[in-house]
Parts: sequence; structure tokens; C-alpha cells
Amino acid sequence: MHRFLLVSLWFEAIWLLAVLGQARLQWVTIGLVTVTMAYTALRYPLVLSRIIAVAAIGITLDYINLYSGLFAFPTSYLPIWLIGLWFAFAWFASFAIPAVSHLPPLLILSATALGGALSYWAGYRFGAVHFEWPVIGAVCVLFLEWFGLSLLLIKVFRNANATFNRKVLSDRDPLDRHR
Repeated sequence: MHRFLLVSLWFEAIWLLAVLGQARLQWVTIGLVTVTMAYTALRYPLVLSRIIAVAAIGITLDYINLYSGLFAFPTSYLPIWLIGLWFAFAWFASFAIPAVSHLPPLLILSATALGGALSYWAGYRFGAVHFEWPVIGAVCVLFLEWFGLSLLLIKVFRNANATFNRKVLSDRDPLDRHR
């Protein structure tokens, strides 16, 4: 539980830096995300591909939201800080989903969907994103999208505990999964 608390605090720090700093501090955000991904690649190499896949899906979803007119940014493309934030979120989810997997799936789905939608609403309130739709409509659509994304997160990361507990595979036997 101690590790999950640290991971949560680290993700929240990156989220705040990305949303409050936006383009002004985007390279600091990207630097922290890069360090986080490098650490993960060294400590948990088997999970890194899952993190990259989830981040790519999230980035694609935001591109769809941007080009469908759900929300907008000062530029016509997704900001670099938001792309970094997706990698940070996917990294966070790789720890969070296994940590809460003992809870009822509907609770996990609902809490993740609510948290995802509210994070965009908070970004809207901080001026990081602009809703092109009425705020309540945009938040409802985001809730539904995050509900669907939550299903994917559970599928991808539910069994990640075994990977995290292994730390590093043995150098002698690449199939030594009990170390």
C-alpha cells in the first residue's frame, strides 16, 4: 500500500505540473514522464509495453475528441504536455488497477470513469482545455468514454501484480518467473 500511495502522489504531481504549467512547463513534464518510463523499463520491463499501448489508445481517444469538436486547445493539435500526461496516467493505472482489483468491478469502473471525466473538468476550470460543447454534455461524454477505457484498463492491468512482484527476470534463465 505504501508503494501505491507514492505512485499516486507522483502521478498527481505530474498531473498538476502538466495542467497548471501547460506549454510553459511542458518540457519539465515530459522530462519527469521520461524518467518515470525509464525507471519502469528497468524495474518492470514486461509492463512497459502495456503502458505504451494504453497511452496510445488514450492519445487516440483525445485526438478523436479534439477533431470531433468535443474540446479544443490553443493549438490545432494535442499539446505535448497532454501526450506526456497520457503516458503518466497509463503508468499510474498499471499500479492502481492491481491495487484495487479486490474491489467490485462496477465500483472500479465507475470511480475511474468519474475520476477521468472530473480530471478534464478540472483541466477546463484551470484553462488547460476548452469545451466546445456545453460543460455538462462534455463531462457526460467523457464519463462514458472513461467508463469504456476503464474496461480496457482492468483487462490490461488486472494481473500486473505478478509482474511487479517479480521485479527482474533471471539473467540465467529467461523463463525463470519465480524470482
